[in-house]
Amino acid sequence: MKWNKFVLVFSLLILSFLACSSDDDGGNPSGDPIIGEWQLDRVIFEGTELSLQPCEDLETFIFEAEGGFFNERYSTAPHIPDQDCELQNTSQGAWIIDDNGIYFINLQGDFVELPVSINEEAGELTLNETDPATGMTQQRIFVLQSTNE
Repeated sequence: MKWNKFVLVFSLLILSFLACSSDDDGGNPSGDPIIGEWQLDRVIFEGTELSLQPCEDLETFIFEAEGGFFNERYSTAPHIPDQDCELQNTSQGAWIIDDNGIYFINLQGDFVELPVSINEEAGELTLNETDPATGMTQQRIFVLQSTNE
């Protein structure tokens, strides 16, 4: 009889561990702050905030815990009746972070540095871009919409 109680208690204990997942706390499973869906909030060009064009604020980046990402950009759709915005382009690839905290993305087979900074408290991700030909800078600031759970 004691053996049956032990097996029952042990089985319940195992089942309770199996029922829990690593992301039950509502955070992202890998703990990396880049994980989640980010939506474009504002653009700063050479230190001046620009007004977003119609539909531009629909741009999203989705970074997955498994190392994949998706990006969607939208534009106005004047030639499509009853539709204000249309999907302009999509891209996808893989992302990694090195030991120094620098993010890299893989598009078309090459890993390139993704100049990104994350302000976890404000829920903001900033892509820092520099035009290699002119040296002009632009920051595309995204706000966290949701974490991938």
